[in-house]
Amino acid sequence: MSLKAKIRIDPRDKARMKARFREAVNHSLDKAVPLMRTLLKEIKQESQEIVPLRSGNLQSAAHYSVRRNPVSVTGQFWYDTDKAPYALVQHETPDPPWSHLPGRRWHYWSDPVDAREQDIEDIWRKCFEGVWG
Repeated sequence: MSLKAKIRIDPRDKARMKARFREAVNHSLDKAVPLMRTLLKEIKQESQEIVPLRSGNLQSAAHYSVRRNPVSVTGQFWYDTDKAPYALVQHETPDPPWSHLPGRRWHYWSDPVDAREQDIEDIWRKCFEGVWG
């Protein structure tokens, strides 16, 4: 008699592979929620620091949300055009013809988002680190 253990990894074992994959994805998506929330909060703050300012109405129209779905995490950052109907025109009109206070400028929505593109990629990488650990 011999002491023997047989260990097998078989990708054809679909039930086991599916369960492991689902576990890994759920773990990763759970990690993504707070990271995405932090990123969008920072983007909102950066945008509010440069948004053209007169009455503060446009500045206070900035919002973000993060939603965890069964297979994804979705983050959104936007300016409420019901509260500030001129948001898009203000975003797309440069100096001149308009003049803004120092530090305030057009592209107040897209510039902070574009500047954080690598951070969005980093969230993806961080979420899957150690997922099989």
